[in-house]
Amino acid sequence: MFKRFVSFELIKSYKFEWILLVISLVLLGLIILWSIIAEIENISKREEDRLLTQARIIDNSISLIINSLNEVFIYTQDRINQGMLNNKDELIHEFKFFTRAVPIARTFAIINKDGKLIVSNREELVGFDSTNRDYFTIIKNNQIKNRLYISSPYVTSLGTWTITLSMMLEDKNGNFDGAMIATINPIMIKQILDSVSYSKDMRTSIISADGTLFLTTPNFDEILGTNIKQEGSLFSQYLTRNEKSSILNGKTYISNINRLVGFLKLKPEYIDIDQPTYVAISRDIDILYESFEEEISIYIFLYFILSIVLIPILYILQKRRYKLKLDEIETDRILKEKLEAFAYIDGLTEIPNRRHFDQVFEKEWEYCLRNNKTLCTILIDIDFFKKYNDFYGHQVGDECLKKVAQTLKNSLNRSHDFVARYGGEEFVVILPDTNFEGAIKIAEILRNSIKELNIPHKNSDVSNFVTISLGLSFVIPNNDITPEILLRRSDEALYQSKNTGRDKVSSLSL
Repeated sequence: MFKRFVSFELIKSYKFEWILLVISLVLLGLIILWSIIAEIENISKREEDRLLTQARIIDNSISLIINSLNEVFIYTQDRINQGMLNNKDELIHEFKFFTRAVPIARTFAIINKDGKLIVSNREELVGFDSTNRDYFTIIKNNQIKNRLYISSPYVTSLGTWTITLSMMLEDKNGNFDGAMIATINPIMIKQILDSVSYSKDMRTSIISADGTLFLTTPNFDEILGTNIKQEGSLFSQYLTRNEKSSILNGKTYISNINRLVGFLKLKPEYIDIDQPTYVAISRDIDILYESFEEEISIYIFLYFILSIVLIPILYILQKRRYKLKLDEIETDRILKEKLEAFAYIDGLTEIPNRRHFDQVFEKEWEYCLRNNKTLCTILIDIDFFKKYNDFYGHQVGDECLKKVAQTLKNSLNRSHDFVARYGGEEFVVILPDTNFEGAIKIAEILRNSIKELNIPHKNSDVSNFVTISLGLSFVIPNNDITPEILLRRSDEALYQSKNTGRDKVSSLSL
């Protein structure tokens, strides 16, 4: 009787334990499922906020640029009202200044009421017939004072997509007298788009009011000019909402890939603009949730282990190990990012190092090869630097290297010019799209900038101060020439400078 009672109680206990286990596992499963759903929603919400934040950064940057161009047009109108067209040389000088002050504008120009371009910072454009250009015809047909017009995207003579901003030029009576235009440099806008990218799967695009895609980063030249304002497209859905900014997800019109897309209208409210442009910034949804899918797999694994072995402590240890592993991965990731950043900067001079130079040199060579542009390299050597170190000591020598490096860097005014420490007391400069005379001029500026530092060098055979010798070579890249040949010619030119007196610029062409 007792055995039967014990057996019954044991079976009852087993049933209770199994019922309790099933209830616990079901509850645990529901909790895990709720956590997964909540985290997916959190990831989606965080990413939506982040995409729109990046889009607003682009909006702020481009709005400031549009405002600057608008002010340039208004200023130019005032100057013309004062008779500036009678002194075109001074107007050209101001236009050239504007392109330096607002480098996103490649061209500033004046078009008369007959559609003929009469003044520009690019003199080769003077005389161009703009009669049929929409940035002229839209002004001629509307004639609204102080309104800024944005043209439809078009392909320039250089083969790049761009847009032109224009404003009506008035005579002294306020009547139509032509147009003022500014052609946008797409490379500068691309730099703005690149600056907000934080993931390899990100895509950022600028879209015109008619739906034409004319700028995207990373580069996908084959899709530029595509009109994405199609029925059912995400862009068309966004337009129907009539909102400043919005988030949509789904398959994109071009790639047919599921993406989370943030749209934002670029149209400063304080400027009278005829039509907006739009920015689209997106991420691949599959990649967005990729890391969390790994977490889901771990949850399922732990749940399976707990169901089989019924050892709660194992679950706790697994979770603890999991958390420690995540912390370790995060620490390694942060350390790796820091190491990657340091890998491209010379530790002493804080300018790009040889490794960084090699990558930039290869990219610039390919760019100039594709676009038939000139490419110039300058090798620079500090004169009698060994004697300087022997006389003043290596600590002072290091300070000298720092000053020289920073001075060389600050003496290059164009954004695409590049200087790096080549090794020891040698530096190298890359000058893309620069003619021979311009390269010589820049080299002389570099040489004089170092001389003007007036760093004492009593052991120099050429001066009482630190000087540099420069070797320059330039070429229009082609398939018969390698980058190494150009660099070797610059090195030969450098030796020519050193063997003929130092503190000078020597040049050799290919």
